[in-house]
Amino acid sequence: GKMTMDFPGTHSSDQKWSVFSPKHLETTVDMTSFEKRKGQGADAESSQEYPVLFVNTWNHLMSEKNNNTDMEMTFMFPVAGKKEDDANDDVKNTNQEDVTAFVIRKGSRQDVEGRFKGCIDSFTAVLTPEREEKLGKRIP
Repeated sequence: GKMTMDFPGTHSSDQKWSVFSPKHLETTVDMTSFEKRKGQGADAESSQEYPVLFVNTWNHLMSEKNNNTDMEMTFMFPVAGKKEDDANDDVKNTNQEDVTAFVIRKGSRQDVEGRFKGCIDSFTAVLTPEREEKLGKRIP
């Protein structure tokens, strides 16, 4: 079937970084709409291409297109199935200064917030019932 990516309350649509209070939109996007880029670091020799997700707003709303073409950009590539130290080795072995790697972690909203507790405590008040239904309950 057709490959798609769901954005459950995380899609930016046409919103830009400068939007003071971005709206959390939802949509499903066909994978053919995404720009693709070859991997870096350990994947540099591979023909593996990754879809590019653009983080368009300060609160991490994403899209398949770049809404901030006038801003400097850093590309980050996934390092799936590796320990964080191994991912950092990939970053050191990358020749492009504007590219780095990140580790993919799977889990619930509570898993993420448990790991980064303290970093996001001040944002818990912005969760509406609609967002909670789509994104999961935040840790109080």
